Amino acid sequence: DGRDQASTGYDVYGARIRGDGILSDQDMFAISRAAGDQRLPAAAYSGTTNQYLVAWDDSRSSQSDIYGQRLYGLGFPAGAEFGISAAEESHEAPDVAFNTVDHEYLVVWAGARNSTAPGTTAIWAQRYDRDGLPLGQNWTVADQGHSLIGPVVTYNPVDNGYLIVWKDTLEDALE
Repeated sequence: DGRDQASTGYDVYGARIRGDGILSDQDMFAISRAAGDQRLPAAAYSGTTNQYLVAWDDSRSSQSDIYGQRLYGLGFPAGAEFGISAAEESHEAPDVAFNTVDHEYLVVWAGARNSTAPGTTAIWAQRYDRDGLPLGQNWTVADQGHSLIGPVVTYNPVDNGYLIVWKDTLEDALE
């Protein structure tokens, strides 16, 4: 949302929509208005805690990082914004899914950190418990020596597992 672009850059806003497509609230609400640009948000909902986890690209520092914010079911912040991946290299395009069996979130993104070839991106992931606390360290899902971008994650409760998909740029590099 660019309404505060002159002062803080692009920001992340949200709105709650009822099942029939009608706005639940009169106004949209700010999720992150930090300095720099916040863009490409993704969200998942936990029925266990009646909370959302929102993740986005964030350029409040010199490169693009991934930040998150938990929201109560009515859209109010549940705690402070937090860094999901803030290493030296750039990170972008997060997505989030909620695991209804283990009651945890999985955040995925494309990131240049430790990629096998300079200037390329790999797919990364980090698990969070239902209260937004990290479970272990983040890890590389896929690194092919060329850029992998735009990851999307979904959860399958039948198999209690995730499916992560992304665009592989190898064909682009060969053309």
